[in-house]
Amino acid sequence: MQVKFWGTRGSISASGPETMNYGGNTSCVEVRSRSGTLIVIDCGTGAYRLGRKLMTEFNGQVSGHMLITHTHWDHIQGFPFFAPYFVPTNEWHIYGPSGFGPSLNQALSGQMQYTYFPISMKYLGAQMQFHDLTEGTFKIGDIKIRAQYLNHPALTLGYRLEADGVSLVYSCDHEPYSHACALGQGEITGNDHDHAEFLADADLVIHDSQYTADEYETRVGWGHSTYEYAQKICEYAKVQKLIFTHHDPTRTDEQISSLVQHIQDRYGTGKLESSAAAEGRVINLKSNSNTYRIAPVSVKPVKDSQIEALSQTLTDIMTHAVLLTFGTEDEVASVTDIIKTDAIKIFIAQHANEVMRAIAEKPISLLVADMDLDLFDLKTVVSAIRQRVNEGGSSLPLIAVSSREMPDDAHKYPELKDWIIKPFSNEYLRTRIRAALLQEAGKWTQAPQIPGETARIAALQRFGLLSKTGLPKYDRLTRLVGTYFQAPICLITIVDAEMQVFLSNIGFDFNETPRDQSFCAHTILKKHILHVPDATEDPRFAYNPLVTGAPHIRSYAGAPVYLPSGHAVGTICIYDVKPRELTAEELTALQDFATLVDHELATEEVITETL
Repeated sequence: MQVKFWGTRGSISASGPETMNYGGNTSCVEVRSRSGTLIVIDCGTGAYRLGRKLMTEFNGQVSGHMLITHTHWDHIQGFPFFAPYFVPTNEWHIYGPSGFGPSLNQALSGQMQYTYFPISMKYLGAQMQFHDLTEGTFKIGDIKIRAQYLNHPALTLGYRLEADGVSLVYSCDHEPYSHACALGQGEITGNDHDHAEFLADADLVIHDSQYTADEYETRVGWGHSTYEYAQKICEYAKVQKLIFTHHDPTRTDEQISSLVQHIQDRYGTGKLESSAAAEGRVINLKSNSNTYRIAPVSVKPVKDSQIEALSQTLTDIMTHAVLLTFGTEDEVASVTDIIKTDAIKIFIAQHANEVMRAIAEKPISLLVADMDLDLFDLKTVVSAIRQRVNEGGSSLPLIAVSSREMPDDAHKYPELKDWIIKPFSNEYLRTRIRAALLQEAGKWTQAPQIPGETARIAALQRFGLLSKTGLPKYDRLTRLVGTYFQAPICLITIVDAEMQVFLSNIGFDFNETPRDQSFCAHTILKKHILHVPDATEDPRFAYNPLVTGAPHIRSYAGAPVYLPSGHAVGTICIYDVKPRELTAEELTALQDFATLVDHELATEEVITETL
């Protein structure tokens, strides 16, 4: 994979004699895979020179793809000046965040209105297709892309690109969640840990670093990182190479060089190679050649089903409602005005019993709670949310607002999606609410209950299967499966009403998962093996926490196992952290192993009846 920088500046272009080394154009990066897939990330003023270079290189006939992180000016100002857009035989696909307000097409067209620009979008002659994205995973040519929301006062996506055996993460316009982490201090937990998971083990991370720790103190909430944070989190995520980018427009070449040296001397461990983005710089990731071509002119569009798995319509979002709890009438009024801007329904509760009752009974999709109030603590709210799920309701993401830093144990509560420190801007809170609702709307698919669920659960309880974990006879089977398939993770699972429990476990460092995260809950709905060669390409599983986070599952195969009564109670299954297509012979072998588990379960039944 080849990466070239065409724009490295943030906020506004800053060309001049003091910025000639690192460049004065705003964000734009060119990426080419070995097979010729061309992706442009962001379209700041640097896109002008890139477009002219492509036109010369390919005599005007060049098609490709453009990933927009968000539609703030410094990331789209080059859009009307990108020369390949003016050639009718070219085909370009434009991707970017949406879900509320104008579509990506409308937002990009807005800067070309009569008041601001001499020609409109219709004069761009190329075939243009726009794709509105939320979080998720999709594929462009041979490049697999994962999109994840960043922390910015506008819906902003970071992109992780994987091809040719290497990975690149572009994380521009992202603010640390923890104030201490922004200063290069403290532990990386909560949302910052999630961000580190997004960066984990990447060969190259291009990371926002507009400010220093000293400058950040007066720029909290502006949506940008510090040099100290970028270095700290990339070391934590075991990144191979870090490129600082989105340079502040006031920063001279000399100052940037001095800052990079300071960060390396004070914070670097020597394991992470870090440097500053410079216009014209080319990085070849594990390449054996400096020659990268462009794919043929005809670029096939991404499958509609792949985009639909990531995108949500505004109509879908309007069915959501937000529960608010704030201390003063002024705070309630202010936050209500923010949310009403997006025409989202609101419930307001200002007493502890009202909040708990609303969690249990109201058709809400998000809770925004002021944790400075003495109404409840984080543990109490999470317990109420889990009780809602146990009683058949949907899960409920939580945004906590507080004047205090996030507590150390917050990572134990997956329901907590955001911890926002006061004071915050209206734009910032609005964006975090939008992101939380879109994340909830775009969740992985939870398997429905199996027909005859009540009788199935009764059978589980009658035979006491959930208490039989760690028996040697089941461990022998999983060891055999692991040896046969050379799989790092092998399980015999039991799917209960709310949890999936492992009778035997090789490879996971936990012994149960929530049922709504369970691949096996889908398997027991079938009468045959469920085989998922690549979970990131399957809309049922692409955003499952076991896929997007540790242990980063990529492939799965499971065969249902049965009691003699005919109830499918669980599976014997294998997982891998890389894509894997099983052969027909391997699928038959997995079914044979499932038959052996059936025999062992029948023995459990005989023992139980004898007792």
